Amino acid sequence: MSIPRPSSPVTYLLIAGMIGWMLLSGVDIFQPSVKEVVDAGANFAPLSLGNEFWRNFSALFVHYGFLHLLLNCMALLMLGRIIEPQTGSFYFLLLFILSGLLGNAVS
Repeated sequence: MSIPRPSSPVTYLLIAGMIGWMLLSGVDIFQPSVKEVVDAGANFAPLSLGNEFWRNFSALFVHYGFLHLLLNCMALLMLGRIIEPQTGSFYFLLLFILSGLLGNAVS
């Protein structure tokens, strides 16, 4: 007897990553300050366009408060469970990262 695997493991890993990043970053999830969110790796143009280009990636996991995190995780859960099985985990992760980086670039 084998243990059934979820059909969308990357979706669940991304959600865990978002929640984990916010819990471990030290940001007050219910009343975040701008400084806390920027320190956690948010996309802040003067820094992102300078030497801290890594912010374009870390910003995919940084959220400004509980409601923002909750709504993004719910959207990812609903859409990820539909899209990931159709595209495959690798291409779903690639789509998530590229769309996030593109979104950060145009913001």
